[in-house]
Amino acid sequence: MGNKEEGKGAWLNLAYDEAQKVTTIKLYDRPNTDDHITKSHLEFENGTTLEVGELPNDGAVKEISLGEGKEVKNIKFVVDEVSESTTAVGLAEIEVIKAEVKKPEETTTAPTTTTAKANEGTTTVAANKDTPSGATGLKVPTVVSSKKLSAKATYKLRLKNTKGAKVYTYTSNKKVATISNKGVIKTKKKGKAKLTICIQKGSVVSQYYFNVKVKGKAKTSFKVSKISKAGKNLAVADETVLKKGKSKKIKLANLASGATVKYATSNKKVAKVSKKGKVKAVKKGKATIKITVTSGGKTYTLYHVVKVK
Repeated sequence: MGNKEEGKGAWLNLAYDEAQKVTTIKLYDRPNTDDHITKSHLEFENGTTLEVGELPNDGAVKEISLGEGKEVKNIKFVVDEVSESTTAVGLAEIEVIKAEVKKPEETTTAPTTTTAKANEGTTTVAANKDTPSGATGLKVPTVVSSKKLSAKATYKLRLKNTKGAKVYTYTSNKKVATISNKGVIKTKKKGKAKLTICIQKGSVVSQYYFNVKVKGKAKTSFKVSKISKAGKNLAVADETVLKKGKSKKIKLANLASGATVKYATSNKKVAKVSKKGKVKAVKKGKATIKITVTSGGKTYTLYHVVKVK
């Protein structure tokens, strides 16, 4: 997940809509001896930090106790140092265990645990070997975008119907660029960074990877246009700007063997899309490309906005 230098300072943020009483956080390093986090810490929204230190280098659990429970809305894991052999820093899993909840009749339920299973509305983000270098997230169909931005720029993604959803974000190099749980990318200085935003509501998930290159000559600020014909679907979208007659293929990651992908355009007079995801700009205007992936008996709906100038 990026080179060794990018590994230092990489972070993963779990955001909740409401405060959660958490008793234990379990961290798992990547299960190989080369990639190893040797120093790390946790940050919470009230400004407090908790030293984690080194994670076991064999993929075993590092368990962090928060006593009887700590009320949190954000849990941020930050990598401080990595081994010399590290080429792809990241977690295999992060597991959050909540405090026991008492019912009105004073009976007690078992502790609720969020585990690393994609598409089940959990609060675990599990790294996987099939994602592009520098990205982390759930192993679900994902749109991949590449962006060239200037330093100190703001790039706002379009989010829709996210009320009640959980948002996870990741950056491989916070010195270059960060992404918030509101979908705002902020660049700081020249360099490269890999970003992830994952939004979940119940069994529905929408995820994007971004390859960001920050340089001097690029658009300084941008806001993605509105998503068309998404209805009540959960959505996060980036935007591609094309000149009339030009084409660009939509890139997807984490497609399992046997998965089927269908593409549809909200306005074929503005932009057409082929069966293989190649978008062709027809005339000036805006269109939304709807991407429907069927895999393992589940259906994933993703969106990408196209602006023709």
